Amino acid sequence: MRTFGFGRPDGDENDPSHQWALHIQCSWRFQVQERIITGLADWYEPCLEEMADSESDLELEGVLQNARFSDLFGPAQERQATRNHTPGFIVESAEASPSGDLLIKLSGGYELIAFPHGSRVEYWRLFQRGIAGSHCVCGVAVGVDKST
Repeated sequence: MRTFGFGRPDGDENDPSHQWALHIQCSWRFQVQERIITGLADWYEPCLEEMADSESDLELEGVLQNARFSDLFGPAQERQATRNHTPGFIVESAEASPSGDLLIKLSGGYELIAFPHGSRVEYWRLFQRGIAGSHCVCGVAVGVDKST
């Protein structure tokens, strides 16, 4: 599962009313102008090609997915989630299809796309941190359920 966080650029990041989380449990990719920057499979790739044939611990040495996000958002603190430390990447629109595809368009032409690849699982969920009942869950049993 990959978690993405969203919040108001002018908001207090500790204020839960300004924080949304997206848990993606299906295939996904982050792209700009139809060029893939990273996606689900990059979690299993080392960030340095010379590590590909070694038996090094990817979690300790680094995975390509995190390296690509650090290039865009700035370096992550040790053992913390990747965070956007830039003024960019503002959500411009979001849409979900009846089959569970999710498209989030961000400023600068960036897109986060989730596309389900199974028939019996939860695909993704969007919720406001710290606010009970703010979940929008998408999965095969529920379709897109906006339990707000």
